[in-house]
Amino acid sequence: MSKQPDQHTFRRIGDQLRGLAVGLSAGTLSEEEFVAELLRIDARKLRPYGLTLSVSQTPDDWTAVVMKHSHSHQLCAAFEFQPEKRRVRPFRFLYQYPLRARVNTLAMAA
Repeated sequence: MSKQPDQHTFRRIGDQLRGLAVGLSAGTLSEEEFVAELLRIDARKLRPYGLTLSVSQTPDDWTAVVMKHSHSHQLCAAFEFQPEKRRVRPFRFLYQYPLRARVNTLAMAA
């Protein structure tokens, strides 16, 4: 059985994910470093809590980063970004997920 994370854990991890996106956008991280760090966070900080990280492309060419519970699919943190344009925006597809009481809005903020 997985541990039960608290809201501070969600916020810290969401902030780390957004920080990686900003680093990639600013050129301080290469794509390889970005992917390697995402995989490290997934293995060490998400799976032990029963969380899943997904990264995908949106139809309008943004990269969506979503952290959710593996079984309930409740959203914990999400945002979209365009590294080549150095832009971050809130996740636009919230209606597709059951939400936790407190989704990490800092990770979703532009």
